[in-house]
Amino acid sequence: MVDDLMEEVICSDCGLVLENPYFLDDGPSLRWGESPQNTPSKGLGSRIKGSDRTSRRLMKTHDISTRKRKDFMAMVDDLVDGSGEGERTKDAVKRLLAEANRDLKLSSKRNKLRGTKGMSTADSSDYRRKLLVSSALHVINDDGTENRAPQIALQWGVEFNDLAGAVRMLRRWRELELRKQDGYMPEDPLQRRTRELNYWLTRLRDFLTTVEGVSFEQANSVLGVARQSLRENGEPVQYGDKWMMGGKFNAVSKRAAMESMIEAMASLGMSSKQAKMLGQMVPVPGMSVFIERCGKRVFSDVDGSGSKPRKGEVD
Repeated sequence: MVDDLMEEVICSDCGLVLENPYFLDDGPSLRWGESPQNTPSKGLGSRIKGSDRTSRRLMKTHDISTRKRKDFMAMVDDLVDGSGEGERTKDAVKRLLAEANRDLKLSSKRNKLRGTKGMSTADSSDYRRKLLVSSALHVINDDGTENRAPQIALQWGVEFNDLAGAVRMLRRWRELELRKQDGYMPEDPLQRRTRELNYWLTRLRDFLTTVEGVSFEQANSVLGVARQSLRENGEPVQYGDKWMMGGKFNAVSKRAAMESMIEAMASLGMSSKQAKMLGQMVPVPGMSVFIERCGKRVFSDVDGSGSKPRKGEVD
């Protein structure tokens, strides 16, 4: 039945209003059909407009709920891929960090770092990723997997103290993991020092042969002088040597080998330019400063830089 006054369609039996042109249509979101609007979705599914406080709060909530955030360690892997290192090095870094993350929860660490002072949350997170990659590169570099760890850390602006702490953390974790393995026997520190020194001395000799103006015979002579210098300063270069703690070269093996090679080059009349080229080929933390400062002394007779005029000579 139709009520002409109210323009309604009414059931003649019970009086229920079936149609009313003034009823508000709530839209398709409340209707059911072949494509119901209440299908579960990943986001809120609405568009929020307005600049008032409530609208801004709702928009922020919407952004958080619908944002697709990439996993922290996945972003670390992306950073490794863009480091410019070789595939073997990149795989080793990813494997080391992935295994360490399972135990150390690297992705959730929020300890204070010097390098993050004054940074935004996003920049701080990016710095932490760079720190992890740099520290892993240093660890595998010291194990013999040659890479540009010092150069990359410098390029990324990683603070030295932050880097040293991260490297110690990874080394301690790895040592504990090794101890868990069946039949694990820790390497004797004396034998390890001898092995590392000889490894780096030989590697440096090989790189030196590629420096312009240096023959294989000259590089071998440098190696011999460097070995002798290390032994005289209490380093166990040969198996059976004693390790005199507190000697001149009691730094990490790579640094000790590099210092002895640089001074050997100077004693054999080679130039500081050649020493700098070797330092660029095999980056060692702090060696650029050593070559610049100490180099003025050890190379003074060769380059004429920093040498004082002898008595009777014209300045």
